Amino acid sequence: MCIRDREYRNNSMTPVAFGMKEITDKDMHERKVEADLTIIGIQAVTDTPLKSIKHQIEHAEISGIKMIIMTAENYVNVKNFVKSLKLGGNVIEAMKLSKMDAREFRNAIKHASAISNAIPELKEKIVEKLRKNNENSEDQLHGPSKDISSF
Repeated sequence: MCIRDREYRNNSMTPVAFGMKEITDKDMHERKVEADLTIIGIQAVTDTPLKSIKHQIEHAEISGIKMIIMTAENYVNVKNFVKSLKLGGNVIEAMKLSKMDAREFRNAIKHASAISNAIPELKEKIVEKLRKNNENSEDQLHGPSKDISSF
C-alpha cells in the first residue's frame, strides 16, 4: 500500500488511505464507489489499551483466573500490545492453535498470554478446545468476548 506500511504495522499502527473520485448514481447502484480512487492521503492510526487493563489482568490472575487475550488483531499488533503491558507469555496465532492436537494445545495454552488473528470461527473452535481440555471453568468461558481494541 505504501512504503511505510511495514514500519507502521511493526509499531502497531494501521495505515488508512483516503481517496476521492466523482461518482454517478450508476456507480452507487453498481457499488463501484471504491474502485479507481485517487489517493489523497494516508494516516496511521493505533488502538491503545485503557490504563486500567494491566491492573484488571493482574487482579484476575491473583484471583486464580488465567487470562488469555483472544483477538482478531494481527500477530505483530498483539505481540506489541502484550509487550506494552509487560504481560510475558507467548502470542499464538489462532489458526496454528486450532490445528494442534490435545497435548500440543494444552502446552501452548499453558504458556500463552494472547491469541492473535482469531476470526469468529476460530474463536469458537479454540473455546471448544478449552472446554474439552478443562483449561478454564465453564463460568470463565461464558463472559463477553472483547477484542483488545475494545478495552
